[in-house]
Amino acid sequence: WADGQKYIAYGQSMGYTNGAGTMADGRPKFLQSSAASLDMYLTFVLRALGHDDQAGDFGWNTTSRTLAVRLGLLTDADVQSIAAGGLMRDHVAYISYHALWAKLKNSTSTLGDKLVAAGVLPRAALDAAAGLK
Repeated sequence: WADGQKYIAYGQSMGYTNGAGTMADGRPKFLQSSAASLDMYLTFVLRALGHDDQAGDFGWNTTSRTLAVRLGLLTDADVQSIAAGGLMRDHVAYISYHALWAKLKNSTSTLGDKLVAAGVLPRAALDAAAGLK
């Protein structure tokens, strides 16, 4: 998917994704045609919330689920269900939706607040989405 390159580049520039190793020429390797796992997507979202796996805030394949539950992105039952059946598009939407109300690391602001302040999301849209909770 050719357009995927720009999204990968954006995610990398923002520090949300590091890739899956390094190619022979030193560039990061991304597995665009491979399915994403729950741990991969949680790492992406947790990094967007300001958490840093390199600094020990969580382990991308060990404690990302624990932190996600603590932040309200998922419940323990959600984690078990997704782990049993695999990550699906509706799970990505569910996690992303709940991330809007998760607090940024060391902040009282939420990701939704950050997106509104940056002009990415109108406050009215965030408020309307809150009615779906």
